[in-house]
Amino acid sequence: MKSSVIDAELNSAIVLHGAWLHDRAAGKQAQFAKRDLSGQDLSGCDLRHANFAGADLQAANFENAILAGADLFCANLAGAVLQNADLTRVDLRGARLRGAKLDNANLTEADFRAGAIIDSSDSSWDGTTDLTNCTLNYACLERSEMSRVDLGGSSLIGANLAGAILTGANLSDTDLTDANLYAADLSDANLKNTNFRRAVLDQATLKNTRVKGTIFSGAAMNGTVLSGLDLSRCDLDGAAVSISFESLPAHIQLVLNEHEQWIASNGRSGRLGILIEENLRFADLSGRNLSAIVLRGSSLAGADLRRCDLTLADLTEADLSRANLEGAQFLGTNLAGATLAEARFRGARFEPVPMLRPNGTPTGEVRATNLANANLKGADLRNVDLASCDLADAVLD
Repeated sequence: MKSSVIDAELNSAIVLHGAWLHDRAAGKQAQFAKRDLSGQDLSGCDLRHANFAGADLQAANFENAILAGADLFCANLAGAVLQNADLTRVDLRGARLRGAKLDNANLTEADFRAGAIIDSSDSSWDGTTDLTNCTLNYACLERSEMSRVDLGGSSLIGANLAGAILTGANLSDTDLTDANLYAADLSDANLKNTNFRRAVLDQATLKNTRVKGTIFSGAAMNGTVLSGLDLSRCDLDGAAVSISFESLPAHIQLVLNEHEQWIASNGRSGRLGILIEENLRFADLSGRNLSAIVLRGSSLAGADLRRCDLTLADLTEADLSRANLEGAQFLGTNLAGATLAEARFRGARFEPVPMLRPNGTPTGEVRATNLANANLKGADLRNVDLASCDLADAVLD
């Protein structure tokens, strides 16, 4: 009996709200603040700018409803159905949406920041907006404010989060396959086991995020800010990523800077760079003078080394698979046992180099580029002459 009375009240309030939306004299804005509307069927209703602040909307059905500009501050929408709903610019600060279904919902410019009702009797809740275990597949969250939101375990396959603010958010175990996060800010977010497979992360900020088991395979990551990240335990297979020099670990930046100083001063200042078994995957080192540097056993997979001078560098057993080495100089370089599969060498120079004494006079020795036991399978060697190199037991197509 109570349920039918509530339904009747709802119907009346929705009719009056419709009149209010159209500026009719008898119209009245819907005021459902702190009401218990759990389980109610409001599918397809036009509830733009309605007030649901603090309301209990658990398991309510808002499928195809229009809620643009509505006040859902601290509302409890756990398990609610909001598929295909229009939630443009809604206030969802401090809302609880655990397990809600928001597939294909429009949440453009929605506000998901933390919020709390002062006289709330629920002392166990800290006001963090809870979107855990939600389905938001193909939802539009463009430019939404989601700082410190808890999205743990949610599904956002194909969702549009372009320009969204997700600083400090929990995205652990979240599925963002094929999602658009162009220019989104995820600084300090928790990205443990997050799936960004084929996602667009161009121009996004991932500064100081926590990554472990994070999947970036096939993701577009051009211009992505990755400072403060350790990507060694992430899946980057096939990712279009470029890690800027400024985003490399501080100790690697120091070694490279001191090495170039050493080269430029002819050994009078700085020091020879030695980076053995270091992680330089996807690093942008294009155009740098790395002659004589020691990178034995280091990983430079997918790195950008275009136009680098690698004269007499020691790259023994280094991993340069899928690296871009176009126009680089390999004069007397030691690449013995290196992995160079699918690397791009177009226009690179492989030539022997005469050895010099410390005073600059020739020793009479000429050192050839060493590719013995190197793996060059699938490498792009167009316009490259390897005739002078040591190719003993090298793997070529």
